[in-house]
Parts: sequence; structure tokens; C-alpha cells
Amino acid sequence: MADATAQLAPEIAKYKKAYVIGTTGLDENQMHIIREAANADAARDALVRRLDLSEIQAKAILDMQLRRLAALERQKIVEEHEETLKLIEEL
Repeated sequence: MADATAQLAPEIAKYKKAYVIGTTGLDENQMHIIREAANADAARDALVRRLDLSEIQAKAILDMQLRRLAALERQKIVEEHEETLKLIEEL
């Protein structure tokens, strides 16, 4: 089980970082990128280029539900990301 956790933790951290970025860094310009994209693939590619994200992170942002942007959800996301990073350090 520890081996599986050690292997999965870095990937989980990438997703959580994307959620942190999605809840703190999306401004009107970045929302414009998403709205103006012809499709989800174009939006993902634009987010990767302009925000220096991995494709996985851009997809995670696009998959976020708007309710996750609320302040309480944002704090929860930040805490989950920090916990995952601590777990990685312990492994």
C-alpha cells in the first residue's frame, strides 16, 4: 500500500496544484481564454501555453465545477494540496 501511495502521490499533487491555480489564478483574461476556445481541446491547449500548465493540470481546471471556486472550497483545496505535498516529503 505504501508503494502505491508513493507512486500516486506526485500525480495527486499535480491535480491539487491545478485546483489551487484554478481557484486562485483564474482572472477575466484566463476565463476569456476558456470561453473563446472553439472546444475543450483548444481551451486545454491555450491554458497549457499561457499558464505554463501540464495537460493534466489544464484538464483538471476545465473539469472543475464552478461551485469549487467558492471561498470555502478554495481553502479546502489549498489544505488538501498542502497535505499531499507533506505526504510526498514523508515518503
